[in-house]
Amino acid sequence: MSDTSTNAVNVVPQQTGLISTVGSSFRQANNFYRQPGIQRALPSIAAAIVAILGIIIFTTLQTPDRTTLFASLSESEKSRVFDALKNSGMDVQIDPATGELTVPVNDYHTAKLNLAAQGIPMQAAEGYGTLDNMPMGTSKSLENLKIKQSLEYELARSIGEIETISNA
Repeated sequence: MSDTSTNAVNVVPQQTGLISTVGSSFRQANNFYRQPGIQRALPSIAAAIVAILGIIIFTTLQTPDRTTLFASLSESEKSRVFDALKNSGMDVQIDPATGELTVPVNDYHTAKLNLAAQGIPMQAAEGYGTLDNMPMGTSKSLENLKIKQSLEYELARSIGEIETISNA
């Protein structure tokens, strides 16, 4: 008897390079995904991702808060202020409800300084008189803004009373 046994070796071609790396990554991801803990956590993870995306979309689509630049200006002064701010590249708009000029809250002080450098407006607001015209139910933030504007006016008027100062 001849003992002719052959040792058969299965030769499997080795995959090298990018294909094997991608295939192994998919297998690892699939094994990770099949874990029971991950399966239970997927709805929570998906909800968190949707919430974060919603917040990001909401904040990017949100219009900036705007504030009134000057209350109770005459129409000619509003026109001069509007033109000066537009020419300097500021985002100024006319409030359709009140007709007042509004700027973004972040640009408020820049707009005031820009206008002061140009000597605009020549006519100041009424000061404490604007507080008498506030309707009932005015929001606290608008009330604080009107108080601040009236204090600014009164200070400017007081400084303007000093003889050596030509305009405040």
